Amino acid sequence: MTFTGRLAYTAALLRDEYRGMHRRVDRPAGPDSDTRRITLGGKAMLDTSRAASLLAPAYPMRAAS
Repeated sequence: MTFTGRLAYTAALLRDEYRGMHRRVDRPAGPDSDTRRITLGGKAMLDTSRAASLLAPAYPMRAAS
């Protein structure tokens, strides 16, 4: 996915989030898993680890100075 595609995808997710469409957050069965699935009517809308992996190349972490 190109940078523009990632940006458009992220913008759409944020727009939907601010409109209040995502009501339910499901956590996976693993006790130490930090992945969450945000769902709307039982359909997965956003997997936070997937979103992070999409954005990671566009926004590299910088060392704190």
